[in-house]
Amino acid sequence: MKRTRRLMSLLMSLVMMVSLLLATPLAAGATGEAEYAFTVTSNYQELSGNALDLTASSAMKYGKLPTTYTAGGKFDFEYSYSKLAYDSEKYEISKAELTIGDKTYTYTYGDAKATASVLMPYFGTSLITAAPSFYNYNFIDSTELSMSGKVYANVNFHITFAEKSGGGEEPDPEPEPPAAPLLKGIVSTTALPDSEGNTQFDFTEASDGSVCGEATIVMETTNAYTRILPVVDGDTTGIKLAYSYTQNTGAAYSAANQSQTTTVSLGNVQNTDGTVNDITMTATLDSDGDGTVDISQDYVVHVQQMTRLSGLKLTNHSDGSALTYTPVFAAGTTEYKASTLDHAVDVTFTNSDAGQTVYVNGEEIEGSTYAWELSEGENTLVFKAVKGDAFQTEYTLKVANAKNFDLHVSTDPSDAVFTLYDVLGNRIWPDENGAYQIMTLTDYKYNVSKYGYVGQTGTLNLAKAQDQSFTLEKAPESSPLPQLSSDYPSFRASADNNSVVSSKTVNNRDAIEVKWEQQIGDYVSPTSGCIPIIVDDKAYVMSGTTLYMYSTETGEMLKSAEMADEPGFNLMPATYADGMIFLPLNGVIQCMNAETLESLWVYHDPKPNYSHSSPIRYDDGYIYVGFIGTTSTHANFVCLSVTDEDPSNPLEEKVPTWINDTMGGFKWNGAWTNDNYVFVTNFYGQYFYCLDKQTGETVQQVSVQGSQNSCSASSIVYYGGRLYFTTSSHLYSFNLTEDGKLDLENTIEPLALGAQCTGTPVIYNNRFYIGLSSGKTFGVESYAILVGDIDPDTGALSGAYAVPTDGYVQTSGLLSNGYEEETGYVYVYFAANSGKGNIYMIKDKAGMTEADPESGLFYHPAHPQYTLGSVVADSKGNMYFKNDSAWQWCLTRSDLYIDKAEAEGGNAVIDGGSLQSGENHTIQVDPGTESITFRVTPSAGAEVILDGAYTKEKEIQLTDGEAEFKVRLEKGDNTKIYTFRVVSGPVLSNLQFSTSENKNIATFITPSPEFTPGVKTYTAGYSTTASKAYLVPTAKNSTDTVTCTAISGVASKSEGDVITGTSHWSGWTYYLVGFDAAATSARVNFTVTSEDGGQSSEYEVILYRGDTFPVITVDDGVISERTADSAKLNATVNKDGEIYYLIRSAEEAAPTAEEILAGDHKFAVAAGLNTADLTGLAAGKQKLYMALKDAAGETSVVYQVEIPTSRKLGDLNGDGKVTNADVSQLLDKVTAGASVELETGDLNGDGKITNADVSRLLDLVTAGQI
Repeated sequence: MKRTRRLMSLLMSLVMMVSLLLATPLAAGATGEAEYAFTVTSNYQELSGNALDLTASSAMKYGKLPTTYTAGGKFDFEYSYSKLAYDSEKYEISKAELTIGDKTYTYTYGDAKATASVLMPYFGTSLITAAPSFYNYNFIDSTELSMSGKVYANVNFHITFAEKSGGGEEPDPEPEPPAAPLLKGIVSTTALPDSEGNTQFDFTEASDGSVCGEATIVMETTNAYTRILPVVDGDTTGIKLAYSYTQNTGAAYSAANQSQTTTVSLGNVQNTDGTVNDITMTATLDSDGDGTVDISQDYVVHVQQMTRLSGLKLTNHSDGSALTYTPVFAAGTTEYKASTLDHAVDVTFTNSDAGQTVYVNGEEIEGSTYAWELSEGENTLVFKAVKGDAFQTEYTLKVANAKNFDLHVSTDPSDAVFTLYDVLGNRIWPDENGAYQIMTLTDYKYNVSKYGYVGQTGTLNLAKAQDQSFTLEKAPESSPLPQLSSDYPSFRASADNNSVVSSKTVNNRDAIEVKWEQQIGDYVSPTSGCIPIIVDDKAYVMSGTTLYMYSTETGEMLKSAEMADEPGFNLMPATYADGMIFLPLNGVIQCMNAETLESLWVYHDPKPNYSHSSPIRYDDGYIYVGFIGTTSTHANFVCLSVTDEDPSNPLEEKVPTWINDTMGGFKWNGAWTNDNYVFVTNFYGQYFYCLDKQTGETVQQVSVQGSQNSCSASSIVYYGGRLYFTTSSHLYSFNLTEDGKLDLENTIEPLALGAQCTGTPVIYNNRFYIGLSSGKTFGVESYAILVGDIDPDTGALSGAYAVPTDGYVQTSGLLSNGYEEETGYVYVYFAANSGKGNIYMIKDKAGMTEADPESGLFYHPAHPQYTLGSVVADSKGNMYFKNDSAWQWCLTRSDLYIDKAEAEGGNAVIDGGSLQSGENHTIQVDPGTESITFRVTPSAGAEVILDGAYTKEKEIQLTDGEAEFKVRLEKGDNTKIYTFRVVSGPVLSNLQFSTSENKNIATFITPSPEFTPGVKTYTAGYSTTASKAYLVPTAKNSTDTVTCTAISGVASKSEGDVITGTSHWSGWTYYLVGFDAAATSARVNFTVTSEDGGQSSEYEVILYRGDTFPVITVDDGVISERTADSAKLNATVNKDGEIYYLIRSAEEAAPTAEEILAGDHKFAVAAGLNTADLTGLAAGKQKLYMALKDAAGETSVVYQVEIPTSRKLGDLNGDGKVTNADVSQLLDKVTAGASVELETGDLNGDGKITNADVSRLLDLVTAGQI
């Protein structure tokens, strides 16, 4: 049987090869005019002595056999060789051999039919057809050969006859048992789960034995694709799958050569008439690895449809009002209930498939609405969608025809708030007489609440009218809450929702100092943290399910607590009030003790699918907040008493004081309250609301202009007796009446912004400040911050000027008036939602009509990312902000900073044109520059140590076109150190290696060595499975251009081909480098060219996968045990090989890689940490240059390591002893302002070289103590 299966496999292979050759393009040298022959031969005459007409039974479509054909021409025929005229009593066909060119395939008579869909995966490009629909016309079996397509070689079909066996021979041996099933079943994510929720469907034995197994899946009629993943029975690997079926268009479809781990997505499977369609899966395996298939099994997946409805709407027939039913409709939920006072209900059905019809109580209805007359009591309606033979989902609706009555309620205390809700949570409002109209024997939920009391909640179900009374108990005594000072207690700085602070924030970008920074949570994830609030000299930040308390002075985490839920990507901070912290979580509000972080209570909104994303408003014992809804579903706006009603239960469930569910949804919409009313806008919808503060009832609803789906994301600001807010397109202002409502008679014209806006305005001195998206507004055709005026008498709004930004400023401003008395100016800070996450500052005063030169970019964070978080401040002037990198910063004002830096010589440019904030800076000079003159102007009262000398100006020498020096500023006990690196020619300021085109989700690869502008060669290792890399270079000078060129190993690119950069919406431009499958590494060059094209520099990048490229890891401690003439090198390598190295003085030029490899200095290394002795060293500073060459001859990049001086303290002349000669030399150097190594000249250890060190050295030498 094994031999038979192999012959069968061989025959299948031949047929497959024929089919492939039929459509294979001409080989090199072939011509379309070549003619080939098709012949049929046999051994019949040789065996029997009689001739045999091989053409007699041929169905050749091009005439009698043999025939000729043109190479590549159409070649279609069928040959029925079982009907040949031969002596079938004596002879039989034993095998057939098909030869195409020099390849022959043998088919044994009686074996199973060899199909193209089975054979094609195993025969490369030797045999294919023009389209999958022709696969069925390429086969060979015991009666017939069929070929369809094109062919480029001679074809011979040889039929072998044999004498029939006599009756006395031994019977054939018992056939081998069939192979065990290869497949257990399938997984289909597009199918409806079974009764246990599984999407795996196991095969069962076919009833007629025609296939190895069968399974049935049920799908909704709306699914366009059927997804199937085979489930292997056991751990067998190497199984190939072919799928075939007839599409609902009538076309045959096949998908061959599919891996057992591949999920296929098959289209047009479901028949339009609802009938079942079958997918045949053929699983094949070469079980012994000899290159031939010896197991082939067919399985059938029956695809049945299920009809469902996609919507259900009930309306009362008499007045057309909506009738609430439970539960909320879902296609898979089949039973519903409702109650109504009406005599009839209109039931409207929404079909998920246009081909379905709706049946009600067994009869088809016309249209989509059924008018249902109700009887007294309970009524039942059974309905379903019907489509041919599809499985039908049957639904049941029960409606009670109820009676109604008035419910009157009293409470003790009398001002406690009673609220009533139906079973879906919709609020039932009382009529003008205070009565609630409810239905008999129907469930209603009620809440009773008041600050200082224990709330009540329960269910009412009454058969007749009954007055109800509720008495609340005083809340038990609890531990006193801490009364803490708060600098910034919520989303906005004060109760008027206006963020104006009097502290002196840093207003000079050169004076910015990072007081501390902390990463709280994960990079670009829902745990990346929220805006902090500042209470009692502590910063409170939510991240994940944890509330953190940090010291504002040091950034040290002082305390943390587990929260009841997480805020997700909610950027709204907590709110502090009256000793409590209120946490806006996902559908949850939690209250904690602000000092201990112990939980006091938790509120779960009854609409749990709606997360929270708005500021929490506190006012006199209550908080007010809205939840997110959708464009079609209203969310809740709630009022909660903050009373700890059960001190023994930290997770007590808070009963809401009231809920208003009629206003849409809320996202960043913060409320403002006065004595009697609550004011808030909605995000979904276009309204501004005034609510009764006691009951939550809508008192006023005003239409505003803005997008329907994101109308307003602003909090309500109170300023000068008016309310202000933004919508997506306008700035609004409203007057208030004497009783505190909106004055709708004396309205103010809203200001059209000309761009999108999501921020809350900050207002001061009748000036407003808001951030805008890209648009055209007040002279700026881009992202901007708008400054405008308010007429204090009329409230008229007008724009003054706009300041451009690099991204949409979706945040709200922070205004400091701390300098106003001294300078007349205020300073306003905004964070831009761009990939850089920059902070912008506006310097402004009343009357200005154009931006001050100091307005604009203020701070660029060290960990750039997008941000929707606003800047906040404390009473000391420290500013706090965060971005999606999960880093939180505290910025403070330093009185020690570089006010001005200048460099001359070689067309020197500092930081691309202007000194940037931070401690690290780059100076670009022309190639060939030998030195520059550097001058620095410090902040008032600061002393300067420039490159080791007390001077504000010094000539800096370059080696190999580079230099590095430090500027030390001192004032009293304060010290600040800046590092300046001088590089030649245009350079990159950064080069990032990413795994994704999207900056927001990218994983970054650290290059070797780590990037610095002056180092021009890098390697970066990607995973062994990586197919591409994303490289992101940034030019130091924004006017320079960057070009990427392929060198080798880049997929689809030849040497010298340019790789074009692609701008991505996430905020960067990347260069996609694909790995060539045949190469171990990919190499590209980045060329940075100056604006005039006169200068350029190149960076070489080597990308590799896995561990294929040699790398040396250079960490701290790479040089140790330094003596006068030796040291130890400690190098970690990833591959066995040899490290080649050269040692040069610190002033000498760096050697080339060729020079290093040509030298004699080398030592063998093994993967891991290696130690080698370096001998013959000079006493002073030196540099070690090294490269790793692995066993395959691949060489790493060149690594540079500094070897520190060996001179001991005070040995200025390097003679190994300390004498008066050293004192004299130190004095000369200090007097001349020359550089001296701290390791030898800093005798008093203060980090600088001065006359104090000369005096100290003289004392030590005189005393013989050194």
